[in-house]
Amino acid sequence: NTKEIKQKLLENPEIDDVKIKRRLPNTLVIDVYEKQTAGLIRYLNSYIEIDKKGYVIRIDGDLRENSIIFNGLKVTQVAVGKRIITTDEFLLQKAIEVSQSLKKFNAFHTFKVKVIEILLKNVNDIELKMDKLTVKLGDGSDIDYKLKLLKSVYDKLPKNVEGIITINSNGIATFSPNTGEDK
Repeated sequence: NTKEIKQKLLENPEIDDVKIKRRLPNTLVIDVYEKQTAGLIRYLNSYIEIDKKGYVIRIDGDLRENSIIFNGLKVTQVAVGKRIITTDEFLLQKAIEVSQSLKKFNAFHTFKVKVIEILLKNVNDIELKMDKLTVKLGDGSDIDYKLKLLKSVYDKLPKNVEGIITINSNGIATFSPNTGEDK
């Protein structure tokens, strides 16, 4: 029974969808679609991998390349295959939105980084940390536009520069280099 097969496969927290087709006389074609990671949350000595709906895909000790880390969320309940519970669900949703935009923008390739950290101080103060650059996004609204603006500023900066790029809601981006004087 194809419905039973599909149901059994969907019990795996890493599987997003399953399509089953019968080819007569005696063949089944099964297409399995894997869940895509929206981001990772540090938890104890591991990383909780969540999908775009906030469900836990897996808990892993290793940080892989091309990872987006959500920093600033407080986890209250976690179980593989279940929706993660945090102290601020709205902030979690905002982090997922920013993450989806970063992936759509191909940010790892565009900004030549292996890990992007989304710093979630509160809903009006969201930052990205990419190597030695910090990007202040404010409330994370108009994220697609802000990423395009960020790219135009980023392309004009020298390689390996340290500093802060602030993108305000008026669409103005400013860069402040780290001089090392405030340490």
